Amino acid sequence: MSIPGGDKEKGVKQMEIGMNQGVLLAVDVRFILARALRQYDRKYDQALSVAQPLVESYPQNPLFLLLLSNLNAELGRNDKATEYLHALQELAAPASPCVTHSQGLATAFASTLR
Repeated sequence: MSIPGGDKEKGVKQMEIGMNQGVLLAVDVRFILARALRQYDRKYDQALSVAQPLVESYPQNPLFLLLLSNLNAELGRNDKATEYLHALQELAAPASPCVTHSQGLATAFASTLR
């Protein structure tokens, strides 16, 4: 496709600047970086430290709760992963498809942690 390759380290540094100093997209960049660290690099500890502030700032966001649950499960912290899943299952959000689907995922994921 004639798209030049990038510099991964430089890209991660730019994302870190964006999530720490950005105004409009700081939350989005933080989420994307945490997912990338998890998915591509399998750096679960680092991804967890990047993602933790998301749940602290947005405790009602089901995607953030699922991400933290998954990261803790990957690190073998099943009790902590289960805490995030329970928080997700207890969300009293309006009946939105996202919350409903996320709660179903949480129920299925919780059964694998036992």
